[in-house]
Amino acid sequence: MDKITEFAIKNSRLTIILILFLIVGGLFAFFSIPSREDPEIVIRNAQVTAYYPGLSSQKMEELVAIPIERAMKQIPEIEEIETTVKTGYVLVQPKVYDRYFDLQPIWQDLRNKMTDLKDKLPSETIGPFINDDYGRVSEITIALTGDGYNMAEFREIAYDLQDAMGQLDTVSRVDIYGLQDET
Repeated sequence: MDKITEFAIKNSRLTIILILFLIVGGLFAFFSIPSREDPEIVIRNAQVTAYYPGLSSQKMEELVAIPIERAMKQIPEIEEIETTVKTGYVLVQPKVYDRYFDLQPIWQDLRNKMTDLKDKLPSETIGPFINDDYGRVSEITIALTGDGYNMAEFREIAYDLQDAMGQLDTVSRVDIYGLQDET
């Protein structure tokens, strides 16, 4: 440690230049690196579910789970596949390698493979259904209440809010729940 201090004192100009480079580099990094209050977390998994009511778990694996897994293995971006089989139900979860960031083309490829596979599964099979959006969580929940408003007026207000909030840059999706059908 003494040698570093001695070198810094003997070469003061070099030390000052090095410190200035570190300060300028730090300021450049501070102002140029993007930051968000709530950073987006990329979920690299999807869920594929299929149902065949009453079919044993062994037959479910043979007739439904294995063909789904084989179709998924044709997608080179998928790192691993985890499968859960129960009576009449199969859940297959593919995980994408960490090096891929644009997941939409991968999930579209998965949808295409599952659509092609649908005709090769037993005719009583319900699905397969692809859920690539299950990792999203809501940031905010808004409830509309008010005296003197009927359900039709609430519906219009909800749609107006959905349109206004959907136009914000930081909002990726706005869902409306609880609307009652007009009678």
